[in-house]
Amino acid sequence: MSAAASDTPPTSPVLARLDARPWTWLVLALLTTALGHMRWGIDVFALLAPIAWLRYLGLVPTRGGRLVFVATFTTAWVLVVAGITTALDFTTG
Repeated sequence: MSAAASDTPPTSPVLARLDARPWTWLVLALLTTALGHMRWGIDVFALLAPIAWLRYLGLVPTRGGRLVFVATFTTAWVLVVAGITTALDFTTG
């Protein structure tokens, strides 16, 4: 009688559209991670980023999906660290 979480339909049409294409969760996770942890980060994005990462992992249980996750997660954190360590200087040039 118990059904897995992925067997139940999403309650929102927006979630249904996102679940139909798992890569949209991945892009959303990358953006929220980058926007939430940059030098002038938006705190709410930092709180929402793990939801998108975990939803993607829940939708794509294959090994290839996990490798794409690792590559995207690494890319997100490289962007974050690069944004924190490099100062944007608009006065020169």
